[in-house]
Amino acid sequence: MWEKESPVCLYSYADATTFTLPDSSVVTLFPNSTLSYLPDRFNKNKREVDMSGRISFDVRRNQYAPFIVSGEYAKIEVLGTQFEVNENNNGSVTEVHVLSGKVLFSSKNNKNGIVLTRNMQAVMPFGSDVPLIMVKNSDKDHADKSGKFIYENTPLSEVLKELSEHFHVKLTSVSTGKTLTAEFDTDNLDEIISMIEKSLDVKIRKEVTK
Repeated sequence: MWEKESPVCLYSYADATTFTLPDSSVVTLFPNSTLSYLPDRFNKNKREVDMSGRISFDVRRNQYAPFIVSGEYAKIEVLGTQFEVNENNNGSVTEVHVLSGKVLFSSKNNKNGIVLTRNMQAVMPFGSDVPLIMVKNSDKDHADKSGKFIYENTPLSEVLKELSEHFHVKLTSVSTGKTLTAEFDTDNLDEIISMIEKSLDVKIRKEVTK
């Protein structure tokens, strides 16, 4: 009988340590952090790793093999991007900070999550099935940039009304009972619509008004 496959385990102790994974992705483990994976779960079809602590990821893009990071409570899925995950925040929340690309941030117990793009940061309380309690743009230099929209538990109907007025279109959705907590530092309406649809699992219709 074959023995069960042993995991590959990476550790950092007093200093941050950088490692290169089999797919050429690079991870930096900050002090007292760990990352592990099973070789049969890290191949040409999928790349799954488990982590604890605080780790910075520079993922090599591969559209055929999603890169999935699992912490104690949260899960992050990407194709190729740079981001950082921190579960060391006084044992209270999981933080995700995206430097480039896009990631899907969700609870391990909830398939619905929120899509984060460059310079966005999200936090989620430990033990919660709520995938997001706050999203903010972490680039302080863009605090006054035009096209910035901030929502905190805002009804989707109000969000669509504000976006409609700003972009001179008509946005509608049948799922207006949901609320949105997010911050968009972009003037690309299609990108905003896409992030809202994926985050809230809704469909939004856009009509051009005269």
